[in-house]
Amino acid sequence: MELQAKNDTENAVSFLESLQAAHDAENTTAMNEASIGVEEIMEVTLDRNNWEEKESYMDMLREVFLYGDMPRSQKYINSGIKAAGTGSFKYIHILCLYIPNIMLRGISQVFLCNHPITGALISVGLCLSSPHLMGHALMGSAVGSLGAAVMGGIELSQIESGLAGYDATLASCACFVFLDDSDLSRRYLVAACLSFMCGAVHTICSNFMNSVYSLPALTLAFNLVCLSFLGGIETENIGVISLKDASDGTSADTSMSLLFMVDATLRGVGQFIFVDTTLEGVFVVIGIAVASRSAAFSVLVGSGLACLVRFFIQILNLFFFSLSQLLFLPASLSLSLSLSLSLSASQNLSFFLSFFLSFFLS
Repeated sequence: MELQAKNDTENAVSFLESLQAAHDAENTTAMNEASIGVEEIMEVTLDRNNWEEKESYMDMLREVFLYGDMPRSQKYINSGIKAAGTGSFKYIHILCLYIPNIMLRGISQVFLCNHPITGALISVGLCLSSPHLMGHALMGSAVGSLGAAVMGGIELSQIESGLAGYDATLASCACFVFLDDSDLSRRYLVAACLSFMCGAVHTICSNFMNSVYSLPALTLAFNLVCLSFLGGIETENIGVISLKDASDGTSADTSMSLLFMVDATLRGVGQFIFVDTTLEGVFVVIGIAVASRSAAFSVLVGSGLACLVRFFIQILNLFFFSLSQLLFLPASLSLSLSLSLSLSASQNLSFFLSFFLSFFLS
């Protein structure tokens, strides 16, 4: 560290001497170049000091998981990446995380979180569900970011924050869930193409929504691309791949209880990224909590309230269905009795049998 500081000082002195010489010679171009060099050295030095003021990686991790404050940890992660970009071999391992950093942020942005650790924990949950699902998510985030970069019209900071990758992440995961898995290479190829399209369409939607309505595009690109593609397959206008056979899911226990509510709440959070088990939902919630405690609490409250509303709607539907049957019974009996007056005995018997059979089947 002392050697690096000595080198920075020598470089700064060299730039200052160049700046003084350019000033004496009234060379404006040389003065600007020397000034920029001094500013870059000062910025890199400050970033390196911010990173090295942490005594160890455990201190940083302790800060992340205890406080759950996104800017707190982001400052040190970004400072380490910038310091690695100066060519210091001490930070080269952080520079190697630049692309994975963008990929993980794209996954975390599905839940409106800008944090690579959040993306890593969500990826663990996806891997527990299926390694292929995690592969689709990571590939989608990377290819979607590439598509946005190729399309242009988006700032580099937005790509680095994962904002160009979350639509593609959802699209790629949707391919895993809905498309036939008999040919994995074809499914991955289709998912990559849709992810690239999502990145490009996201740029268009984002620029349009921001300029015209001053609103975020959210998952508009994902909806447009995926619904168009799945609709094309369903209508047989797209034949490159087929959909999976629809199967009805079964649940072992649907009675209302505390355990059922906890399970349904965690599954509800995970289902936003096509995760269908309780354990994976736990990893998603923990990942969100790393970025923001309040966001994790809000997610759980929202999912829990949705489960309760759905349960009570089911109760109300059952109540009104039973009420309609009770009201339908006397009306049907009176109608059948009035009709029976004009029918023979055998006709009366067959009529009543058909009536009660249709009633109980309904």
